[in-house]
Amino acid sequence: MIKRIKLIQGIGSFVNYRPDTPTQAALEFAKSSIIYANNGYGKSTIANILKSLSENDSSKIIQRKSLKDGKPVEIDQEVVIVRAGGESIYQSNSWIHTKTHAPKIYVFDQQFISDNLFVHEVEATHKQKSISL
Repeated sequence: MIKRIKLIQGIGSFVNYRPDTPTQAALEFAKSSIIYANNGYGKSTIANILKSLSENDSSKIIQRKSLKDGKPVEIDQEVVIVRAGGESIYQSNSWIHTKTHAPKIYVFDQQFISDNLFVHEVEATHKQKSISL
């Protein structure tokens, strides 16, 4: 289970995110957590980071390089996520997991809705698609 995000650097609107205060650093996710904010505050970026972690797909992070004045920011992309069994660290375009393997994370984002819920007609193939939680 993910406990908290320790660092996000060079990804989307998170040019250099680190918790500012001890109170922020101590905040932890629950078994089910909801992230909400106004548009442009990084919700989709966090969803892509979590999907990248779960699927071990670095392209989801690489394509979200932070921009300033329309140009990529010259900073290495890095993420540190604290989990119950260790840490997951994204550096040099790959994930490294300490102590345990990568967690399986389900992100109910726009892509999930498009792939699984938003349909014009219900067909037999929709009944065949399932997710085991």
